Amino acid sequence: MVQGVIIEADHIVDTNPADGSVIARVPISTPAVVDEALQAAKAAQPSWEQTPLSERCERIAAAVASIAELCVREMGKILSEATEEVEGAADKDEFVRHVRAANECVVAVCAPWNFPVDEILLLAIPALAAGNAVVVKPSEVAPLSGQAAVEALQAGLPSGLVGLVQGDGAVGQRLVESPLVDMVAMTGSSATGKRIMSACAGGLKRLEATAVALANDSEYGLSACVYTGSAAKGARVAARIKTGQVGINNWPLINAAAQCPWAGQKGSGFGYHSGEDGWRQFSSPKSLVYATAEEAEAVFRELVK
Repeated sequence: MVQGVIIEADHIVDTNPADGSVIARVPISTPAVVDEALQAAKAAQPSWEQTPLSERCERIAAAVASIAELCVREMGKILSEATEEVEGAADKDEFVRHVRAANECVVAVCAPWNFPVDEILLLAIPALAAGNAVVVKPSEVAPLSGQAAVEALQAGLPSGLVGLVQGDGAVGQRLVESPLVDMVAMTGSSATGKRIMSACAGGLKRLEATAVALANDSEYGLSACVYTGSAAKGARVAARIKTGQVGINNWPLINAAAQCPWAGQKGSGFGYHSGEDGWRQFSSPKSLVYATAEEAEAVFRELVK
């Protein structure tokens, strides 16, 4: 047993916290299965990236189904809270419909046990909407809820684009350390986050068209230049170059406004100075969510049932 979870040699024993009954025995992904999921995601990503953003978002929204009852059985939530989690996760695509960003190619998503659906979709939906492929490892405490969320996405998206691996920390380590992974998105403990950052420190790669691949063939990623007669082509290529800033027909140090954030990627470091992003990294966002007296009373009555 690892932190309250029964781990057999090749299975997770998934139990109901209310009565201890066994819900399922979930196979642990072997290293070969992890590698196969990543290879399939890598192969599926380029054509997905070329799909229009509006179509990507529509397909993602259609793929998300209600799986609240499984959350109740597997990790003990009351039905109203589980339903709110799933319904809340299902509408996350409304924001990313208006976001345009450079992709990271293949994103590894590691989710926690306490919001097994919401956290997967909070990380996977924006990644997919931006044109990435994802491979998800749910918490070993709630493997079936995570699996249901992934299967909902898989049902409406191209084969291989969304992968699933199951297991404990050893499986997660194999996933995040793979050279096929371009980005890791996780919600979890500080200790786990530190281990993942350490595992990723060796360097990540991004492959694009030949010219972009040559530009990215460096351990550093501070600045780059694109010289072209087409503004549209310059923006398209710049989005795929892995540097903190790109100058189009100029050097980024020239004509850069004070509002422009300055940063590096890969071996050139991370973090920003200048611009809004520069000062935001020295503060932490905080949400204040209010409820009316009637709403608070309704929630309390539901909790004490």
